[in-house]
Amino acid sequence: MLPFVERDLGSGIVRAIGDPHARMTEDKLRMLRAVRFTATFDFQLDLKTAESVKELASQLTTVSAERIGQEVRRMLVDPHRHRAMQLCVELELLPQVFPELKPIQSRPELWQSTLHKLRLLQTPSFSLAFAVLYDRLHECDKECRDSLAAVTAAGQRLRLSNQELDATLWLLKHRRSLRSAATQSLARLKRTLSEPGGEELLSLLRVQDLAEGHDPNDSLFCEEFLRVTPLAELNPPPLITGDDL
Repeated sequence: MLPFVERDLGSGIVRAIGDPHARMTEDKLRMLRAVRFTATFDFQLDLKTAESVKELASQLTTVSAERIGQEVRRMLVDPHRHRAMQLCVELELLPQVFPELKPIQSRPELWQSTLHKLRLLQTPSFSLAFAVLYDRLHECDKECRDSLAAVTAAGQRLRLSNQELDATLWLLKHRRSLRSAATQSLARLKRTLSEPGGEELLSLLRVQDLAEGHDPNDSLFCEEFLRVTPLAELNPPPLITGDDL
């Protein structure tokens, strides 16, 4: 191992080899990789490397959407996802990767709440983390009211799979479906929780409660309901199927 590389690893520093401007120019995806490595290993980003990223940030969109999407996936499923997103803000990469988030990022209370929710997630799927990232977009100004359309545009731009995007949209469409759980009909509650995304919807509810200061009674009620309700009762097999017919 090169001595200076070993020294940086020991000091917890992510630094481009040689001229950072030249390295980022050679492959602009390295700007996102610098963010991911810094966040994943809980390191610090070298100042000159950071300056080069900021200088070239607007050119990130020359990288293929598939490659950007791959980096985004890795960032959002990593435990340090909140730091990766904050680094994207500091290095002016967020508008290039997630332009739809500008209304959230421009309102400190919403952005800090979003980062807090990302921090609270425990081993989420990519779709759940992606949903949390866009969770408060509907609260922004009028042009952002159709937040599901914005998420769809983001997913298509990043070349997400249909399964990833559909799962994200389902979570956001049902983001309030477990509110007032104790007063819901049993059939409605079972239907929601037995959906493929039901447990992740409950995870979304938990982090909303913690980060936004809601009473946790709904999430606690749902957790207890799942604990005491057998799977066969929660999601019973159909009485008759197409094969029977």
